[in-house]
Amino acid sequence: MKSFAFNLLPQKPRSIVKKESNRDDYSVLVTILPLIGVILWLVLVLVNNMVIENYKKTWEDSIESKTDFINYDLVPVLMKHGEIVLKTQNLADVITKDIKPEQLFVLLDEIYANQDLSFKIVGYGRKEDGSFQVTVQADNYLRLAEVTRKFSSYKYITDVKIDNASLEEINNKVTGIISFFFNYEISAEQ
Repeated sequence: MKSFAFNLLPQKPRSIVKKESNRDDYSVLVTILPLIGVILWLVLVLVNNMVIENYKKTWEDSIESKTDFINYDLVPVLMKHGEIVLKTQNLADVITKDIKPEQLFVLLDEIYANQDLSFKIVGYGRKEDGSFQVTVQADNYLRLAEVTRKFSSYKYITDVKIDNASLEEINNKVTGIISFFFNYEISAEQ
């Protein structure tokens, strides 16, 4: 039997056929796109695990070896220099209070250049806190106070005070101990 193949519907225009073909191609592409994304993600994960993790491990090993070198091989050097730094810091206070003895005598000559006979310096000393002591013998308490005031008016001397003052009845003189701090470094610069 012979079949007649004919279509009662009119043939579609080429533009519509082309649009339908493009639509079918896009549909296939849209379904394949997530699969391509997953494959790219897997490739990146594998590259990260193989290449970048090896570089990271190499850098971590290098840092660890340098840290071990510092912590174990250089410990004696660090301890030695640490002790030197601590000792130097502990000596800083002592060094600032240090003074050459002749500087004290130069200072006293400078302060009392015009010394009269109403007082005389009979002793010198130094306390543990770094302050200096001068034992002065004066005619009376007023003169001892004037001598002390002259110390406090000198700009390189600080914290002037009279530690002790007493009247000696044998020679009728007042003996006093004047203590003060003297900044030798500042006066030596001039």
